[in-house]
Amino acid sequence: MPTYNNPEFKADLATIADRANCRLIVSNQYTRPEDTIAAYAVCSRTAKLKSQPTHVTMCEDAFFDLMLAQVDHAEILPFFINPAVKALMDHDAENKTELLPTMDAYLESGENLTHTARQLFIHLNTLRYRLKHISDITGIDLKDAETCFKLGASFKVRRYLNHNKLTFTR
Repeated sequence: MPTYNNPEFKADLATIADRANCRLIVSNQYTRPEDTIAAYAVCSRTAKLKSQPTHVTMCEDAFFDLMLAQVDHAEILPFFINPAVKALMDHDAENKTELLPTMDAYLESGENLTHTARQLFIHLNTLRYRLKHISDITGIDLKDAETCFKLGASFKVRRYLNHNKLTFTR
């Protein structure tokens, strides 16, 4: 198990895929032979996803997209996007601000202020100001883990819709 989660292992796989000019889909680790059929099914479905453009895809990294792909009617997916995300999209469009990418970066960095500020090339105080502004506009509490989970899921749904060229209206 430690090898599977090791960044060097993933880098080695990427090197192999590049040299062979191929794409690798890596299933979750399993020990029971009877799990092979399920692992193969997950790998096959992962290979068909449009949102996995890398040479090496770990199936666990695609689980959210795999779940979304199982929704019978893709037109309902936009309703899974939190209203706060939609409000920030509108606010950014009207005011030429960068609040939505700020919130996305904040959530992607595990709500780490320092990492987010570095990623966005902004001062820590600027980030704090933006996050307070986001909370003021939306009424959300970015210190609440459940809220952050829901918002992160909303961004994943949004990316899935964009990757699959599905329509999204506000």
